[in-house]
Amino acid sequence: QLVDDLPHAYVTDPEAYNLYLRAIELRAGFSLERMNQAEILLKQVIEIDSEYGPALVRLSGLMAELGGWNFRPIEQAFEAARAYADRAIATNPEYSEAYAQRASIAYRFDRDYASARRLLHTALELDPHNLDARARIGLLDLLEGRQGLYVSPLRELLEVDPLSIPAHRTLGHALMFTRQYDEAAKIFANALEINPNSIVVHTSLGQALLLGGRIDEAQAEFEQEPFDGFRLYGLTMTEFARGNHSKSDQHLQDFLALEDAHDYAAQLAEAYAYRGEADEAFHWLEYGFELYDQGLVITPANPKMDNLRDDPRFHAFVKRLQSPPN
Repeated sequence: QLVDDLPHAYVTDPEAYNLYLRAIELRAGFSLERMNQAEILLKQVIEIDSEYGPALVRLSGLMAELGGWNFRPIEQAFEAARAYADRAIATNPEYSEAYAQRASIAYRFDRDYASARRLLHTALELDPHNLDARARIGLLDLLEGRQGLYVSPLRELLEVDPLSIPAHRTLGHALMFTRQYDEAAKIFANALEINPNSIVVHTSLGQALLLGGRIDEAQAEFEQEPFDGFRLYGLTMTEFARGNHSKSDQHLQDFLALEDAHDYAAQLAEAYAYRGEADEAFHWLEYGFELYDQGLVITPANPKMDNLRDDPRFHAFVKRLQSPPN
């Protein structure tokens, strides 16, 4: 698929292309160290060829991911992501992938779903086979409560690149959001077999297992999560699911006591929602909203928010989440 990833219009210096391939390989591993190394290589590519669209699009996606995981200040990261995507479009207005990437910034950070859809439809007009654009339209449909195709393009993307951890994660979460928990768990487990050090995949697998009612297996995965916040988040929910409310309370208090607890607004909102504590959940939803916490993007489809769906505040929050700021 690497050949398909590079439109025929793109020809670049052999050294730049070699660096680009190495960056793709690193990025597929989905760890902070690999992401940083991929960034260095991609910047070297555009130093050699400043108009090389595939590298600009990859850099845009990488910056968005670094911001989304709070590895970089989020506004700074998304400004860089936006700039790289816009540059890719400016250098080649016929490059479909650039429009799909720019659309992801529109709905994730700008909260501008209408612009995102326009960009995605442009991407598909330029390349009807753009699986990324098809999947993103499916995600927007899901988040806006419409019937659409979300999972099938992601299955195709994984078939194209079966060793990609990001492809596994994206498909696994899509399956989880569409309530296909057992299959989601299999996808996350496969990702861990490929790279046991992938970022928060233990948590993703634990979520799928917990939602599927496999509490013991879920707890075992959460206990292996190296990030304290994600581990405590998971254990808070598993103990609550067991009926061990005192243990759940203790894990939650330990979670709140973390120095970087504010970076986990979405997870704290989910944990409180899962426990049926609506007021606390909405507190963290509002806190995360102000910080552009990327974990909130999927709130409308998030199964862990099911306890909030009958609360009028939930629908009002989703509406704000999908409306660009004035």
